Amino acid sequence: MKKIIFFAFCLLSFSCGNKTVGIADFTWLQGKWMGTSEGMDFFEQWKPLQGNLLDGQGGAVSGKDTVFSEKIKIEQRGEDVFYTANVQEN
Repeated sequence: MKKIIFFAFCLLSFSCGNKTVGIADFTWLQGKWMGTSEGMDFFEQWKPLQGNLLDGQGGAVSGKDTVFSEKIKIEQRGEDVFYTANVQEN
C-alpha cells in the first residue's frame, strides 16, 4: 500500500509543472512505517538522508515467519532520482 502511495506521489510530483524533484523531497519517509493487511504485518524503515542517498529496508511478517524482506534505497544521480529494491529473488 505504501509503495502505491509512493509511486502516486512520484507521478504527481513529476507531472506538476517545471518543479525539479530532488532527494530532499523524499526525506519525509525517514523513520519506521508499519501496517497490517490480510493478517501480515508490513514495515519499512528508512535511515536519515546521507548525501544523495536514503537507505532502508522493508518486509512482511506473518506470525513469527518473515514472508518477505528487501533492501531499498532512493538515490539522486545528477538531476535524476532512482528507487531501487533489492529482494532475495533478484
